[in-house]
Amino acid sequence: MKKFLVLFLAYCVITPMACWAGVADLYYKLGVVKVKFGMDTSAIKDFTKVISLNPDDTLMVDAYYSRGASKYTLGDNTGAVADLLKAISINPQAATTTATYDVLCKAMTAMGNTPGALLYCAKALVK
Repeated sequence: MKKFLVLFLAYCVITPMACWAGVADLYYKLGVVKVKFGMDTSAIKDFTKVISLNPDDTLMVDAYYSRGASKYTLGDNTGAVADLLKAISINPQAATTTATYDVLCKAMTAMGNTPGALLYCAKALVK
């Protein structure tokens, strides 16, 4: 383990951007595993860490989507909508999936935003 840590730190000194991208990817994967085990509160922290590391657009979109979905699961509909719309704003092609629209539809329904819910429910059905 000590040898791995030394090699990893050396790698980070030589290629800092690649190093942080690798760390962001690890945090994202850890968050995904936590979601699968129903640990959404802890997963949100991991997805937030990914976002703070400012990875490439694809991972950023995935982190915002995953954090938004976890917030929805925990009943934070306002936070879910904000994260999901942020994912769409970063990369509309990558984020506009049926899953994104489905969670937006459900969160807006729970918030009582019927026009918004209908818009995203319709988009989910078209995708």
